Amino acid sequence: MISQNTVYRTWAETLCRRVVHPKDDPTAFDLLHAETRWSYTMFLETVCKYLRIKCLFGEHDHMFEYLRRSLLRYCDWMVVHERPYLDHPEELEYPTEAWAAQEFRKATVLFLAAAFADPERASRYRLKAALFAEKAWEELNRFETWINPRTAAVIFNQAVWHLGQAASAACECCLQRTNNPLNVGPRERFLPQKARVRQMLTSAKLWPRIAVRLLNPYNCFRLAWILWRWRN
Repeated sequence: MISQNTVYRTWAETLCRRVVHPKDDPTAFDLLHAETRWSYTMFLETVCKYLRIKCLFGEHDHMFEYLRRSLLRYCDWMVVHERPYLDHPEELEYPTEAWAAQEFRKATVLFLAAAFADPERASRYRLKAALFAEKAWEELNRFETWINPRTAAVIFNQAVWHLGQAASAACECCLQRTNNPLNVGPRERFLPQKARVRQMLTSAKLWPRIAVRLLNPYNCFRLAWILWRWRN
C-alpha cells in the first residue's frame, strides 16, 4: 500500500481471505496448542497494521470491514479463552523464558485491535492485554537467563505497546459501521500449485491455456532454469 502498487495489496488480501473469515470459530483451530499455534498472534498483529494503514489512506472498504470483523472475532475468543503459556509448562517441550516473552504478542494484538472495536469491547481488550503484559514481565523476572538476544528481540518489538495504551485512539469510522450488514461468501480455498497443475493437465479445456503459457519466453526460461537446478 505504501508503494501504491495494487498488485501487492491484492495478493496480501487474497492471503488474508485464505487464513481468516468473519464467521470463523477460533476454537476449531486448536489455538491453545502453543507448540503448533503460537504464531497466530503474529498474523493478527499484521492484520491490525493493515487496518491502520487502510485508515491512513481513508480506505474503509469491504476488505477493511472483512478483516476488521475477522480480527474482532479472534480477539473476542482471546479475551475468554487465551491463557499464559507458562501456566501450563507441561504442554511445552521447552518451557523457557522465550515463552514468557511471547506473552507480549498477545498484549500487542489486543491493544491494537481495541482501536477498531466499540468502546465496551475495546475496554475488555485493553484490560486483557494489560494482564498479558504484566504476566510477561512477571514470568521473565523468574528466569535468570531472560536477558538474551531471543527474548530481547521480542521485548523491544512488542513490549512497548502496553506503555502507550492510553494513546491508542479509536477509529471513528469503525464505530459508525459496527452494526452494518456485511455480505461475505465462504472462506477462499487454497489450492496448492501441484493440485492446480494436475487439474489443468487432466482437463482438455485447459490445455490451450497451458500451450499459451509455454509459448511465453519468460515461462520457458523459468522452466529451463528450474530443470537445470533440479538436475544439478
